[in-house]
Amino acid sequence: TEGQTLSFEVLSRRIGSPLDPMIRVLDARGRELAFSDDASGLSGDAQISHKFAAAGDYFLELRDIRFQGGAYRLRIGDFPCATVAYPLAIQRGQSAPVTLAGFAIDGVAPLSMTAPADPSITWLPVSLKREGGNSSGFSTIAVVDRPQFVETEPNNAAEQANRVELTHDINGRLEQSGDVDRFVFKAAKDSSYVFSGVTRAQGSPTDLNFKVLKADGGQLGVVDDTGTDEGSLTVKFPEEADYTLVVEDLVKRGGPEHAYRIAITSAAPRFDLAVSTDTFNVPAGGSVFATVTAKRANYGGPIELTVAGLPEGVSASRSVIGPGRNDAVITLTAGPAYQPGSMQLVQVVGLLSAQVDAMLPAKAAPKKQSILSREEIEMLSDWLLAAEGAVEE
Repeated sequence: TEGQTLSFEVLSRRIGSPLDPMIRVLDARGRELAFSDDASGLSGDAQISHKFAAAGDYFLELRDIRFQGGAYRLRIGDFPCATVAYPLAIQRGQSAPVTLAGFAIDGVAPLSMTAPADPSITWLPVSLKREGGNSSGFSTIAVVDRPQFVETEPNNAAEQANRVELTHDINGRLEQSGDVDRFVFKAAKDSSYVFSGVTRAQGSPTDLNFKVLKADGGQLGVVDDTGTDEGSLTVKFPEEADYTLVVEDLVKRGGPEHAYRIAITSAAPRFDLAVSTDTFNVPAGGSVFATVTAKRANYGGPIELTVAGLPEGVSASRSVIGPGRNDAVITLTAGPAYQPGSMQLVQVVGLLSAQVDAMLPAKAAPKKQSILSREEIEMLSDWLLAAEGAVEE
């Protein structure tokens, strides 16, 4: 009818189809009124919202842009053309007003949503209609453990920067072309944090670019979102002071659909271990050796190695990857009680020496032993398996 607004959306790539859709709205004479191919934030799918100037018959043309084919689902209705929910995340067990972001979301009021406390739930569906509408636009929102801060405009200039805490993630939108968001926070001397961008993974088209500045404007680090990587920046702060996080689109784009989240986590020391073999063939009364290699991140101290899940009669040497080193040799020895011919899943585990000492009884005196007994391994096993590769500050 005259003045009616309709939305058209094709789901193909988002449901696993190879179809690369293109849609056109045509009038009765075949003239193109609207067109969509690779709508922003929809993984290559197509979406149109069009207001019809006159009543009459119209055509919708849908085809594969490559002239190949595949399955699809076509939606037609008065739904808002949403690409992403905003904010992008809610803290587990908390409530927040949520709306949809996109290029045709007029008349959509925010909805108060509560994230469940259940740790197994990491996503929630978001479904909203325009006031008086019959069909819904939809998206998803992340459920996370950390508190979420939502930006307040204006915050383009340094004196307008939103103050945030490093205990919170940051949610924001680049409302128009050239928009820049600034956030100021206090960091402790020698503390390290990781700033990770979230955009395309949740439907935002933003090509995220952000940097951390000192109070004098000097730059501590900068990252731009390139390729499939959404950008991650690790910063060590040289002194206790206020610092500024500056966020923008790499090519200065903006709009209500250009939402983002910056997840902020402490850059705690950690390491990952790799073993030179995936099978230990231990002969009766003999020993086997393997090299364990550590990939370190923010940690250069000693790593205590042992093996959890050993069978009866087999013991592991107490080996340490020394400070500044990346590998050590671990030895498995079969004693008289070992019954050959069995197979058992074992796990090489690394911890700080102080952590191992704290878990063993004082009488064990582990630092004076070259071999951890089976009893000591059993005391450590549950804790070791839960803490593999983790280092506490």
